[in-house]
Amino acid sequence: MIQVQQRHKYARLLGYSCYAEYAVDVRMAKSPTKVFEFLNDISIRINDLAMRELDILKDLKKKEEGEFPFGIEDLLYYVKRVEEQNYDLDFGEIKQYLPISLVLSGIFKIVQDLF
Repeated sequence: MIQVQQRHKYARLLGYSCYAEYAVDVRMAKSPTKVFEFLNDISIRINDLAMRELDILKDLKKKEEGEFPFGIEDLLYYVKRVEEQNYDLDFGEIKQYLPISLVLSGIFKIVQDLF
């Protein structure tokens, strides 16, 4: 709590109304209002897409299992089923081309190059 109060105090001393205004002033957004507008816009767009995708998953479950409710435990299974159906993917076949040792060494190499 003290840290939050200190941030607010420093922002006020520098002429800002709050710490959020100070924090985004040097960034591209320039104001907290623009950040909230951006997040709200993204939220609306993603929410519509997520609801359509969830409806697809629920329909597939209904076809396979009947009128049972769709739960969080069903999510990963039906996402994988939709990907297999729509994109003709066989994850077992793909795994043979991506052995874990090769993937991990590649990830470590990328991280090493980044840092």
